[in-house]
Amino acid sequence: TVQGILEQASRDPHQGRCELGLCETAVPVHAGGQTLGYLLIGRFFPAPPSRQQHNRIRHAFERSGLRPDPVELRRACAQTPVVRDGRHRALVGLLELSTRLLALEITDNLATPPEKLPPLVKRICHEARQSFRNEVSLRRIARAEGVSTEH
Repeated sequence: TVQGILEQASRDPHQGRCELGLCETAVPVHAGGQTLGYLLIGRFFPAPPSRQQHNRIRHAFERSGLRPDPVELRRACAQTPVVRDGRHRALVGLLELSTRLLALEITDNLATPPEKLPPLVKRICHEARQSFRNEVSLRRIARAEGVSTEH
């Protein structure tokens, strides 16, 4: 599951596979010693699916009560991207670089928020700066600003 992949990716990128053989990878975004989020890539095959894998996929659908048309299933599998190991490592490397740049941008914006940020975001950045020595609680900041944690 994606949740399991995220739990394994708390420090370093982690790749997982679903029962259909599709891969997903999570790359954590770290700043200030905390994991802020993840960049995800996925739903690809590491190699073109074999006849045996097509059968496993068909059986998985059937166990769920679905009866896929064999032609449509082959077509769907053929349209699913194939990302071989070397290319996957390169993509993960690019994502790791992106997460470092993103963390620098986040840190910089917390330190000195640009003028173009919406007022709510500026206030939240100010609150985060004021309490940087303490654990920052999303729930507390959201409550103080009168918004939901999903906002």
